Amino acid sequence: MPRFEEFQHGFRVTVFKTPQKTPQKESLSDRILQLVAIEPRITQKEVGERLGISFDTAREYFARLKKNGRLVRVGGRRNGYWKVIDEMRNKE
Repeated sequence: MPRFEEFQHGFRVTVFKTPQKTPQKESLSDRILQLVAIEPRITQKEVGERLGISFDTAREYFARLKKNGRLVRVGGRRNGYWKVIDEMRNKE
């Protein structure tokens, strides 16, 4: 609710903003995995550009996804590609 205060020749209105936390629909990791699943030869730089994040952030997320076993690099830097590991298969 706004607060109204009277002064000599007018008034002042104070509006209070309440923070609203909106949960993200998808995590950044999930968005990266979706991109890689569609385009396995995509580079970390291209992922960063498409998602509006820095290369360093993309590289950090790729490292985390590899460490957690959700993403694997097959082949080398030049001719290799990314492979998304299906979590459902791992649970069986």
